[in-house]
Amino acid sequence: MIILGIDTATAACSVAIAEENKIISEKSLLIPQIHSEKLVPLIDEVLSQAGLQTRDIDGISISIGPGSFTGLRIGLSVSKGLAFAIDKPIVSVATLQAMALEKLLDHQTANAENILSLIDARRDEVYCAMYKIQNNNLQELLPAAACTVQQIFEKSNKFDKIFITGDGTLKFKNFLEKVESEQSSAYITSSGEISITSASAVALIGIEKLKRGEIENISKLEPHYLKEFYTIIQQPKVK
Repeated sequence: MIILGIDTATAACSVAIAEENKIISEKSLLIPQIHSEKLVPLIDEVLSQAGLQTRDIDGISISIGPGSFTGLRIGLSVSKGLAFAIDKPIVSVATLQAMALEKLLDHQTANAENILSLIDARRDEVYCAMYKIQNNNLQELLPAAACTVQQIFEKSNKFDKIFITGDGTLKFKNFLEKVESEQSSAYITSSGEISITSASAVALIGIEKLKRGEIENISKLEPHYLKEFYTIIQQPKVK
């Protein structure tokens, strides 16, 4: 079984192709606001690298959120258009779950027992979810939600050995530095670059969902935003 994975939920624009449990082609770009311009060329590129055409894939796996409102809309729109064109099914994958699985498969979680995925949701908020590591698999402990850093600390600090991943990591680390609590030591952070999302885990999770027949109704599928979109309206200057 071959699946095309697409992730545009964050600043990264990422595409991958998985065959069974192996990634055979992947490409990611970390350039702000290029999803609408670069996503389709990236799809063409990974297909070419894998020696495939769109008709050769068995389905499309899309990172469904939470994350960037614009990025999610672009990714889903392209996925739906492609699925209609080639008459293939779509499966959706929770972005925070894919982030956690990627770190687990890359053996970056050290001796952690749990993984806390965080996406910056602006202001003092993050999109968050936490998973327990069990035999190289993930069990959801805290479902996806939009929380303040204070709220996710209060929800998660009863657990031990928590590896933090995602572009909300820095915001949470800054909070931990200001908190006088013994539980702050329970959190493990990477010493390298702040991690971004990748379509590889989206594709691998998608293959398992496709095998189980967890196919989405394309016409009804919408991004999981978790909170309402809002804009700041600037008041006109008084002369």
